[in-house]
Amino acid sequence: MPNLPSYATSPVVEVAAGVQFEKIEWLIAPRIGEVWEKFKHEFPSVEQHAPLAPVVEKLGLRRPVQQRLNVSVENSAITPRAWMLNSQGSELIQSHQRCQS
Repeated sequence: MPNLPSYATSPVVEVAAGVQFEKIEWLIAPRIGEVWEKFKHEFPSVEQHAPLAPVVEKLGLRRPVQQRLNVSVENSAITPRAWMLNSQGSELIQSHQRCQS
């Protein structure tokens, strides 16, 4: 293995990976609870947050940031976004109907 650099303080503050996809209709709050059951030994705390709006990135296109107001009418309850956190609060798994990270 090559010699890797050593740092007194890490230059990386946050590492994140996430996937966004079409809404998973069957992933409702009780199902998110089942996901937490699998991870709760390492991520004992859970928080609810509002769902995120879908984001579509188009690589290579540069446009100015636009502010806008989105209004949505749903015919069912809104499934929350769940954060499953480790005991130090330094790592999390995020789960909701459009994204896993």
